[in-house]
Amino acid sequence: MVTRARLASPALIVLVAIKCLIAQDTDSVPTNNIVVDSAAETERLRAEIERLRREARTLRAALPDTAAEMERGLVDTVGDEKHLRDEIEAYRDTVVHLTREGVSAFLSSFSGKRRSARERGYGGGGGLHTGIFAVNLNPVKEVIAMEKDLRTLDFPIHGRYESFLLTGGLGYGGIGNGIRIGGGGRSGSRSFTARVNDTTTTSLDIEVGYGGFMAEKCFVRDRLNIIAGGMFGGGSIKVQRVFGAGIWHEIDTNDDAAEIQAGFMLLEAHGAVTWTLRSWFHVGGGISLPFFFAPAGFSNTAGTSITGGFTSVGPGLHLRIVFGNIG
Repeated sequence: MVTRARLASPALIVLVAIKCLIAQDTDSVPTNNIVVDSAAETERLRAEIERLRREARTLRAALPDTAAEMERGLVDTVGDEKHLRDEIEAYRDTVVHLTREGVSAFLSSFSGKRRSARERGYGGGGGLHTGIFAVNLNPVKEVIAMEKDLRTLDFPIHGRYESFLLTGGLGYGGIGNGIRIGGGGRSGSRSFTARVNDTTTTSLDIEVGYGGFMAEKCFVRDRLNIIAGGMFGGGSIKVQRVFGAGIWHEIDTNDDAAEIQAGFMLLEAHGAVTWTLRSWFHVGGGISLPFFFAPAGFSNTAGTSITGGFTSVGPGLHLRIVFGNIG
């Protein structure tokens, strides 16, 4: 429409010029003063003048319509230009608004509080992982019942479970979003003694140990760390028969049954809560639920199987002391 407006101006000038020519009194064209050589030439000139008069009347009649059309075109052009100006103004406002929002967001990224590596789950940690665990000793009691030298002795294994203090450690690295991977393990032992006579005792030293790959998810709430995870690995339960008089004890190395062992596969689920005392020091505790799967049962040092396979679970409460930026 802007192009039409530019073309309308020369056309308007032409029409105005034509109107000025037509405004002259074409009816007063002097025909009697024309000098001609013959009557035929005079008649031809009169016919030409009449034709010009008709064209002039036609142009005079068409001029108002042409002027009105051009005026409408100019009005449309002005309207289109106003519409374009409105669109340009709206686009300019949009650009300014988006620019302000972008700059504001960019500046706020610097002014906001930056999350620490502990909150983002990057870094590492390691430390003490110890606790009291209930160990299922029914498989050991089955071995005692099978041995004639032991079945008559009164070992203080009264219930199905006996408590063990298992100490160990853990270590892990954070890979982001509160996820950490690493490893850990625990071990501990306990001795159960029975008196053979007034001078002789027999003891069963039971040792439990396991470890494996560990994965955890930590939810950070200010200084509080809420942890859920698990461990997959293996371990063993070892039982040694020790005899002696008084404080002197020794293992009967000539007896294959003096030491038996059961290997097992471990699957543990655990949860914990720690408190960040310093950016590098965290203290807390939690619950562990290890499952033991020993398909081969107990066997002696000669490799002879003594019992069948067994499964057990050893729940416990553990203390967690961690050094590192993620606890």
